[in-house]
Amino acid sequence: MRTLVFALLIFSVFSVYGIERPEKEAINLCEPSLLFSETFALEDPYCFSYTIVSEISSDTNMLLSYLNSHQDNTEQHSFRLSYYLRTKNFFSALITLIQMVNTGTIDSSTLIYEKEFANIIAGGIKESRNSRNFKFYEQRDPSKPLSIREFSINFFAVVSYLASQDKTPAGTQDDSDLRILSRSFQYMFSNFIKGIELQEDVYQKTLFNRLLKLKNGNLLESYLEFFFYFSKKTENVPNYRQYRLLKDLDAVASFDEHMGNRMASGSLKKLFASFYLDNIEKMPRIKYSDYPVAPTNEGKICKYLNEREKWLSNLILKDPQDIKYNESVRIVENCPGSFQLPFVILDDKIVVESNNRWIVDIAVALKYLIDNDIKMKDANTILRGAVRSSLSKIEGSRSSQFADLLYFFYYTDQSPDLLFALYSKQLGYIKKDVPDTVNWAVDFLSSALF
Repeated sequence: MRTLVFALLIFSVFSVYGIERPEKEAINLCEPSLLFSETFALEDPYCFSYTIVSEISSDTNMLLSYLNSHQDNTEQHSFRLSYYLRTKNFFSALITLIQMVNTGTIDSSTLIYEKEFANIIAGGIKESRNSRNFKFYEQRDPSKPLSIREFSINFFAVVSYLASQDKTPAGTQDDSDLRILSRSFQYMFSNFIKGIELQEDVYQKTLFNRLLKLKNGNLLESYLEFFFYFSKKTENVPNYRQYRLLKDLDAVASFDEHMGNRMASGSLKKLFASFYLDNIEKMPRIKYSDYPVAPTNEGKICKYLNEREKWLSNLILKDPQDIKYNESVRIVENCPGSFQLPFVILDDKIVVESNNRWIVDIAVALKYLIDNDIKMKDANTILRGAVRSSLSKIEGSRSSQFADLLYFFYYTDQSPDLLFALYSKQLGYIKKDVPDTVNWAVDFLSSALF
């Protein structure tokens, strides 16, 4: 009975509030003062003003000139999208929408992503079909660069052709939109030689060059996967390694930036503190350490896995999947040097690295699950709530590596599975939906982490 009461208490505590997003510095939108408009410096070159943009929006040349003078300003994305749609530059509208969605610069309640995507594709295909006077690749002089409109017309001609050849049955799990769009980008970027005339639009040039960089780094399809995940919530969740690579290229925003489009913000700190006080006799002893506390396993299994990793790495024909799988086994076995959360759970206490005090709620939840017989559904709720609680306390922490990882897995609804996988040896009895918990954990980590 006490276990049930405890589980229900944690369920209620964890379920009431959402994540408290880190506060940001106030953004100066550079709008004129209602009281002292004559003294407000709107002519400041660093000032991006919605007022000015609205006033000049009917003049496309003036609008483009003003937007180009503020190409580094994130507030202008929606105006860019509007401008490209008005001028029937559907390719630029498409890559702007993708960038807006992947970087979380527009609220999903303001713009229905999937509907806007469908409108752009339909408009681009229609424009391509109505532009028979334009010369396609095989008809034009290959020594001259393409105009952006020529590129757009050719791009949507490819999209139209691939869509007409697609035989994917309706309602299947296969995301044909992702496949068609990815192949269209790959084809276009592999066939133009002399470049595209983009000098008059710095913003467009930046986005275009980033796409080329992603294509050359074999990350373009992953970039599009994130777009469809954010816009359609498809079940194909990109893995964490892809997210980190794209984030380093500023192609996707940190997942905490997307949280505002996912759930209501709220404070959990005081409520969770009262939860500790009400259940102090059930709480494990917590010790903080200034040194790394990752558990080490020097057994035969880890030594074998270390040797196997060296052997796999030295093969002439390497299979990256084998290396990832081997590393995932090392994580499950708690081998030295493998991925670990910054705390260790012992029989009589929990030791947490001092720089990661915010993660203590996760450690407490795991300790409770290890020590008590909990149903799988309740365990999922407890772990999800523990991650939510810990992330609410991340502000001010000097270490963001684990927070970034947990934001990713929380947003993609995988945080309980991540913790189950990392502690599969101790929590395997709870996972009733898999026949072999250890093998499940290895498979999950190799696909979700790497």
